[in-house]
Formats: sequence, structure tokens, C-alpha cells
Amino acid sequence: MPDASGQACLSDSSSGGSDEDGDDDVPGRNLLLCLLEPGSGCPQEYCIKLGILALFFIPNMISSKVVGDFLTGLGLLSLLPFAVLVAVGIPKMNWANLVRRSRRPTSWSVGLSTLYWNMSGFDCASTFAGEVADSGTTYPRALFASVGVVIVCYVLPLFVAAGADPDWDCWTDGSLVSSALTICGSAWLAAWITGSSALSNWGLFAAELLEDSYQLLGMAEMGLAPRIFARTSRVTGTPLNAMFLQFIIIGLLVAFDFNAILCIDNFFASSASILEFFAIVRLRTSQPDLARPYRIPLSTASLAAFLVLPTLTAAFVCYTTATDSLGSAITIGVALLGGVAIYLPFVLSPKEVLDFERLSARSLDESLIGDKVPPASSSREGPRAGLYAACAGPAAYESGLGEGGDPAGEAGRAPDAAS
Repeated sequence: MPDASGQACLSDSSSGGSDEDGDDDVPGRNLLLCLLEPGSGCPQEYCIKLGILALFFIPNMISSKVVGDFLTGLGLLSLLPFAVLVAVGIPKMNWANLVRRSRRPTSWSVGLSTLYWNMSGFDCASTFAGEVADSGTTYPRALFASVGVVIVCYVLPLFVAAGADPDWDCWTDGSLVSSALTICGSAWLAAWITGSSALSNWGLFAAELLEDSYQLLGMAEMGLAPRIFARTSRVTGTPLNAMFLQFIIIGLLVAFDFNAILCIDNFFASSASILEFFAIVRLRTSQPDLARPYRIPLSTASLAAFLVLPTLTAAFVCYTTATDSLGSAITIGVALLGGVAIYLPFVLSPKEVLDFERLSARSLDESLIGDKVPPASSSREGPRAGLYAACAGPAAYESGLGEGGDPAGEAGRAPDAAS
């Protein structure tokens, strides 16, 4: 097999001589800025994206519980075509493909940002801690297993596909489907991966929407966000107002290209991670005797040292994403100012207004009392018992929101942890 390292990627060579062609810049355009340009195609593209967003959005509005149950099976179905890709591709691997020099320059900042995006989201599980039986045992096992499964599911298919495809270093968005077509020799596996990717993208969207909605709901019920977001559907208990706010925000973000969305998402995800790391150490020192469903088996000093590298990594991601482009920087800056504007009234309020014990007592309902109404049989859908963990995230979970996954215990400990 001839060495492909001396040949330029077709996409690079074809675009290299077309500097005067404005089409090269189309994928990176902001649809909101070209909506009124005649013949730009921006209105049609934006409407299609909003339509897809609405289709993804509707199931969560109808029933969060059904969506949650469906996502479990969807996760397994989404992995099947990639398992087939690995099985079919291993005999066709050429190990020389994996050791040769890439024809494209390496962008470590983009690579780190993409890797962070692919491996983030584990802290979302804290939102539903109150719905999990024996969370002190279940959560650590599930998280360790999830990290292993995610790494394997990323590394194996990409490793095999790169070994079987000599043009792996020329991959762009969607190239794994083309590689599946090359490896298999027919379109059935490529079509299967395409369909699986579409479903898994909806699954990721639905899971994030579910988590963010109940997080905002919990904050509103505890007085940390406007009360309008605490309103839920009388039929299903779905936090509709919180979901509508996300629909508006996402509807604006879909006007950006994927790289800009990646930068914006990574900036706020990594910023939240830094806050969570500081909160873990702070709650260890301020509430050392607080009951904890799970305690990281390290001393406070060792835990702080352990978190140095993740904190530095998250800070680097913040820097690279905020400086990636002018559009990303402006969007991040506006969002930060908006967040500060929303938060200032709570900071400047009298102390009694932010009395967590009083706010918690006011927000409790029967769905939080496990002995009276178990979460699974509650007439109102959604993880209402996890609202305290939703407010404080994994830091509060590690630092003691509840005992042994008991929703009543969690509710009783929340005021102390939040303070």
C-alpha cells in the first residue's frame, strides 16, 4: 500500500486554491447575522434547525419519566453499530496507519477542548441523587463504570477505524460514517451508524435538558432563582418554564456553527467544574462533621492537592475557548454579565431572605418524603427529591446532602450543607 503521508488531504487541496470563493466561510457563519441577506439560505437553514430543536424538545415536555426510561435502552442500542464496526474492522487494520505522521498540523487546544466536551457531564448525575436507592454505594460504582465504558466506546471504534482507513488524518465531521462504508464495503453499517448517531444526539440533548430543567427548578424552589421557574405542569410535574427558558437560549445558540457552540459550552462547563472543586474543599472545612452519603477517601489536604490538575485543566479550557473567536468571546461575555445581573439581587438581599432552612421548609412537598410517597410512585414526575443536590451539584453530594440516598434524610441535611 503506498504511503499516504506524502499526499495532501483532498479537502485541504481543494480548498487551498479557492481563497476567493466565499463558500469556504459558510460553515462558520452566524445565521442570525445573515437572516435578511437575499439568497443567503440563512432563513431556511435556521428554520430547519429550530424545527429539529422543537422535535427534540417536545418529548421532555410531555413526559420526563418516559424520556428517562427510554434513554436507558437507547444507550445500549446506540452502542451496537460501533461494536459491529470494531468486529468487522479489526481484521482489516493496517498498523502502519496508526504510526505515520499526520498530514495536518496538530491543534492541541482544539483537541483538548473536544476531549473535554466528550468526557464532561458526569456531574449532572448529582441532580438525581435523591431518586437513587443507596446512593452512597450506587453512585461511586456507576460513575467508575461509566468512565470506563465511555473511554472504551470512544477509543476502540476510533482506533479500529483509523487503523483500517489510511485517510484517518483527513477526517472531518461525519467521516466515521465514510470509514464504516469503506471498512464494510456496503452501506448498511454506515446507515446504521448514522441513525444511531441521530438517536444518541437526541438522547444527549434530552438528558441534558432534563438535568438542567430540574436544576433550575430546585434553585427556584430554594430562592436562588426567580420563582417563575419553580412552576410545573399540574398533570406531569414537568418544569415547563425552566424548559422554555432553555429552548430560547438553545434557539439562539443553534445559529452559531458547531465550533463556536463547543467553545461556549466548554467555557461554562469548565467554569462550573472549577466552582464545584472549590465547593468540595470549602464544605470539607466548613462542615467537617456533616453526614455524607459518600465521602472521597482522602484527607482535605490530599483532596485539595488531587484537584489541582483538574482545576488547571478546566482553567486552560476556559482560556482557550474564551479566546477562540470574537463571536465566542462576545457570547460568553454577555452570558457572564447576564448571570451576574441575575445573581446580584440575591447577594444584596438581607440575610433573612436567604435563610435556607426557611426556604427549604417552604419548598418541601410529599414527593420529598420517601416514607410517604416513594419517588417511583409519585404522581408528579421528575426527580423533585434531588432538588438540593441540583442546587449544589456534586460538591454538595460528596459533602453530605442526605444519608444513604434517603430523600427525607437528604431534605433534612440540605439547609446545613447549603449554608
